[in-house]
Amino acid sequence: QIINWQNELNLGQVIGCRAEVWRNFDEKPDGSWYNDPERCPAAPIFRLGIYLINDVVCLLGPASKVSCLSTRMYTARPTADNAQLTIQFRSGAIASIYASFCIMDGQSFKNALTVNFERGTVYRNVPPLAYDAAKSQTDLSLIYRLGPDDPTRHYCTAKTDSRSGDYQWEALYRAIKGEALPDEVTPETIVTGVRIVNAMARAEQTGCVVDVD
Repeated sequence: QIINWQNELNLGQVIGCRAEVWRNFDEKPDGSWYNDPERCPAAPIFRLGIYLINDVVCLLGPASKVSCLSTRMYTARPTADNAQLTIQFRSGAIASIYASFCIMDGQSFKNALTVNFERGTVYRNVPPLAYDAAKSQTDLSLIYRLGPDDPTRHYCTAKTDSRSGDYQWEALYRAIKGEALPDEVTPETIVTGVRIVNAMARAEQTGCVVDVD
């Protein structure tokens, strides 16, 4: 829907976006890979924010640099429970992804996203949602102008009964059978996400801005 709006309404290129997801995990060490900082870098991003990485890559394409800050505030695991990833894309756009295991406000897995285009802004699940709604639906709204000579601020909305991160089992089944799917994610998009995750791990360890190889 966001890409359709971008194309149909001539919103221009993406300038920047902010994405966030959180929930409450009162976790204890259990010897699993969740406890290993090397296998689970910036844990909230790696476990929850991974879907948001894929979202922003679908909108922004190849990345060039990342930085990452993480802390442990609440859980008993030795890995982080609070983290933010910033990504610079080759286009010049900048995205940030915040994820946390420390927040209990009734909006678990909210998957909020704000996307700024040249001539409009899209909001996904940004206002407070009805109890438990974040698990089953997505609310989108768009504010835009048609150009510098347009005095009107236009507004439209859309709603879906699914959310970012849902497992598309029917699509997987059809892909295994060899069917071509509409809006299929390209191999390049998947590889870009993996490269960002690898760079995020290095950035968390070093505290430096890291190139995406």
